[in-house]
Amino acid sequence: MRILIVTSCTGKKTFSPENALTTEDFDKGQAHVTRQEKALKEYITPAYSMYTGQQHLRLMRGLTYFQQQHPQSDVQLDLQIVSAGYGLLSAEQEIAPYESTFQGLKRKEILRRGQQLSIPEDLHTQLSTPYSFAIILLGDDYLKSCQIDDETIFAGPTLFFVGAASARKLPNHPNVHHFVTSNAEAKTYNCGLVGLKGELAGRLFTHLVEHIKDFQLTQSTDLAAIFSATPKTSELDIEPFDFTPITPPKKKSAKKATKKVPTDKTSTKKTPKKKKSPKASTPKKTSKETPKKRIKRVNPEVDKIIELPKGWMQKPHRDRLIYFIPDWDDQVDPDYDFEHDIHSGGTGDWSNQVYAHQMYPEPNYDGILISRVVAEKSKRKKERINQMGVHRYLRVPREFPVMGDCGAFDYIKEELPPFTTEELLDYYTRLDFDYGVSIDHLIVAQTEEKKRFRYELTIQNAAEFISEHKKQKLPWTPIGAVQGWDPASYRDAAKQYVDMGYDYIALGGLVRTTTKGVLEILSEVRTVVPDDVKVHLFGVARPQALTRFSDDGANSVDSASVLRKAWLGSNLNYLTQEGWFSAIRVPQVTSFRAKRLVKDGVISLDKLQTLERGCLRGLRDYAASNDDTPSEALLDLLVEYDTLIAGERAKTRQKIERTLIHRPWQSCPCAICKDAGIEVAIFRGNNRNRRRGFHNTYVFHQIMQQVLNGELEEIPFLPPPPPPKEDTANTSENTKKAEKKKTKKVSKRATQKATKSTSKKKTKKDKDLPSKPKKKKTKKDDAVELVQMALFTPPQDTD
Repeated sequence: MRILIVTSCTGKKTFSPENALTTEDFDKGQAHVTRQEKALKEYITPAYSMYTGQQHLRLMRGLTYFQQQHPQSDVQLDLQIVSAGYGLLSAEQEIAPYESTFQGLKRKEILRRGQQLSIPEDLHTQLSTPYSFAIILLGDDYLKSCQIDDETIFAGPTLFFVGAASARKLPNHPNVHHFVTSNAEAKTYNCGLVGLKGELAGRLFTHLVEHIKDFQLTQSTDLAAIFSATPKTSELDIEPFDFTPITPPKKKSAKKATKKVPTDKTSTKKTPKKKKSPKASTPKKTSKETPKKRIKRVNPEVDKIIELPKGWMQKPHRDRLIYFIPDWDDQVDPDYDFEHDIHSGGTGDWSNQVYAHQMYPEPNYDGILISRVVAEKSKRKKERINQMGVHRYLRVPREFPVMGDCGAFDYIKEELPPFTTEELLDYYTRLDFDYGVSIDHLIVAQTEEKKRFRYELTIQNAAEFISEHKKQKLPWTPIGAVQGWDPASYRDAAKQYVDMGYDYIALGGLVRTTTKGVLEILSEVRTVVPDDVKVHLFGVARPQALTRFSDDGANSVDSASVLRKAWLGSNLNYLTQEGWFSAIRVPQVTSFRAKRLVKDGVISLDKLQTLERGCLRGLRDYAASNDDTPSEALLDLLVEYDTLIAGERAKTRQKIERTLIHRPWQSCPCAICKDAGIEVAIFRGNNRNRRRGFHNTYVFHQIMQQVLNGELEEIPFLPPPPPPKEDTANTSENTKKAEKKKTKKVSKRATQKATKSTSKKKTKKDKDLPSKPKKKKTKKDDAVELVQMALFTPPQDTD
C-alpha cells in the first residue's frame, strides 16, 4: 500500500549557516552548487529532517507516529518535498541548507523556475504511479510551480489541503478532493494558519493508526469529523524526525538533486555532470562522517562467534514452536559509558558493537531471519555479509538456524519483485543459509485488482524455486512462500506446494490480520497440509496465542515486536513477567527538540543541561537507595523535563512513579539488567533503548518456553486467544468433513507436541513470576496494584 505525501519546503531549517545556498547559487548551475556543497558538507542531512517549519514538524509527527505504530506494515509512506532550490525531493535525499522560495514571486517567474527544476514533470510522474491515496500540502505559490491541470493523471484518490482560491482552480477529476484551510479552520482546530496543513495531515495519519484497513477517501468522507476527534499532533509523544524513509538516506542525493537545475545549456552538457558529481563528493563525505580507519579496524573483543550451551538445540519447546527474530541491525556498544554518554568506538558500527545473543549466556531466540533487502541495504554491509556468509556475519556458530527471505514489504508497490529465482538460489547458497524462502509478492486489500496476478506469480515462483533447488541438489532447506487473501485461497495454494514436494511452507501477509483470522487461515491450511510438512507464520509471534498457533499446526514464527516496543510509544516499553512498564524519558540535550527549545529562546542551554543532569543523578541515587517510593522532588524534576521536551502527555507522573516503585530492573535476572541497572529503564538513545529491547526479547522467550512447556497456563497480563471456530447448522457437508479431519489432526498433533513438555511439567516456582520483597510492600504499593490492570494495556492484536 503506497500513500503519497507531497509537502513544501519551509523557511526554517535545522541548519542555517551564513554560507547557505541561495537561489543565485542554484541558477549558476550544478557544478557551482557541487563546489558550494563541499563547504557545507557538515550540514548536509536528509530532506525530511532539514525543515523545521510548523507545517513540516506537525506533518512529520503524524507520519512518524503512524510508522512507529505499524513497524512491519505493508504501508509505504512515500514523502516528496517540493523545494524551490532542489526541485522535487524524496524524503531520503540528502541536501545542504539553502535559502530559496517561491513565495512572493510573480506567476510567470514561478512557472519558469518550476519548469527549470523539472517540478511539473517529476510530480506528474509521482501522481501517475499507482497509490492508495495521496495528500498534497502546498501553498498557492508552490502549487502553481507544479502546473497541475486537467491533463494531470491521478492514479488514486488525492486530497489537497489548499486555500479557497486554489481550491477553485483544481482539476475537475473524480479522484481529486480538497479541504479548505483558512483562518476559520485555524481557529476551529486551534492551530496557527502557517502550520494548519501539516496539523490536519498529521491528525489524519494519527487517525489512520487504528483505521488504515477501512479508510477510504471519497467525496462523502467526513474529514472535519476525523480532525475534530483526533488529538493534536503536539500531544503525540513522538520525535518528528524518528521517521524512516522508504529507502535509506542517499549520500549522493544532494548532488543528484542539483542535477535538475538547468543552466540554460543543452541537455548534452548536463550528462557529464551527472557522472562527475557523485564521484567528487562521496569519498570526502564518507571520511568525515565515519572515518575509514575506524570502519575497517574490527574490534576483536566484539567480533567473536558465540558458543551455544550444551542442550540448547534440544530445548523441549522447540518440538512445539521455534521463534525466529528478524535482523534489523540491532546492535549496541558493550562498553558504553552511561555516565558520560560516550560510545567506546566513537560512533556505532558493526565493527565495534555486539548483537543481543552476544550479551546473554544463550540466545533469546531459536533462530534469526534476515531479509535480502536488509542484508544489502548498505554497500558496506553487503560487502561484509557476502564475504563472510550469514553465520559469520551474525557471529553465530554454523549449527545456529538462519532463515533468509526476500523482504517483500520493501518492493510491495513494484509491479514485479526485483529478484529472479536464479539470483535468489545463488544468494542463499553463497551466503550459506539454513533455510531459503521463495520469492513472493504481497497481496493487500488496496491492490484488489492485482491479487490474482500476485497470487499466481507467487505460486509460479515457488514451483520454479523448488524445481531448480532439486535439480541443483542444494544443501539448504527450501521454504515455499504462500500468499492469499482468505482461508480458502491460502489453503488452495498450500495444497499446490505440497504437491510440488515442499517439506516447509511459510504463510505471509498476515501482519495486519487479527489473531482470530490467523488461526482460521492456519487451521484451513492444515486440512490439506500433512503433519510432516512444517508451517511458518511470518510476523505474528503473538504471546497470547503461542499455544494455539502450535496446537493448530504452526512449527515456527517470527516477530521483532517486543524488541521494538522498547522505543515505540510511552506505555509498553519494559516487559516483565508481571506486565509492561513505561520507560522513563530523559532525552539528551543534543536531541532535535532540545536544540529547538534553546534556539527559540524557550530555555538556556545551561538550564537545560542542569535539568538533564539532575534527572539522571536523581534516578541513579534513587536506584542506589532502599527507598520504597521516589521523592516528590524527583518526580517533579522528571515530569518538568519530560514535559519541557515532549510536551504534555497523559498520566506522565503516574507512569514514572509506577516504574520507580516497582524497580523492575532490580528483580530481573537477565544479564543486561544486572549489568546496566536503572539505565535500562531510561528512555534515552540507542544504547539504552536497544538494551531494553534485548531485555524484552529475553522475557518474551522465557514466557514462550514456560507456556509451551506447560509451566505457565496463561500470561496474566494478556487477553486469552479467541476460542476455536465451531461448526454451525449452516455449515456445508464438505466443510464439516474438513473440520472433522482438521480437529482429528490438530488433536493428534497437539498430543504429540505436548508429550515431552507434559512429562517434564513442574509446579510453578516463585522465580517464574518474580515479585517485590515483602519488606518493600507499602500502602502505596497496594494502591498502585489496584490500578495496575488499567495501566497494563496489552499490545494491539498486530505485530
